Amino acid sequence: MGMCWRPSGSSKWRLAERDNPMRRLVLVLLVATVVFGLGVGACSAVSDLGAMTDTGEAFMKAMKAGDRAASFNLLHPDLQKQMGGTNGWAATVTKLQPTEWSFSYKRVEGSQGTMEGTATALGGKPCTMKLTMVKVGSDWKVLGFNFTPK
Repeated sequence: MGMCWRPSGSSKWRLAERDNPMRRLVLVLLVATVVFGLGVGACSAVSDLGAMTDTGEAFMKAMKAGDRAASFNLLHPDLQKQMGGTNGWAATVTKLQPTEWSFSYKRVEGSQGTMEGTATALGGKPCTMKLTMVKVGSDWKVLGFNFTPK
């Protein structure tokens, strides 16, 4: 139940709202939900960045080891076709085969990500590299790659 009051200089009575605990509870729950949602979104992005990085590292390690099957399986199906299947991929791995690498930039936006850095290819050739990644279901796959000699 409200209280009536009349502002000075006015002839109209107004209803003053009492402190409504239910309204305050709803407001607190709304704010908590927004804060929780932002926190979950941030945790998801960090989780995706870690999973994408793990896939990128596994891809580079498989290429270094000359493990054509493992590196091929980390490629997105469209890139697998574009590379000419396992035989075409085998020729590419033989040419690139990095001996060391370092990622200096990693970014995830939704279901796509990028990893950039430097590498030393077989024969000691320094190059810059970029891996373009995409999330397929719960797995990250290499959608594209670029190794450019310095």
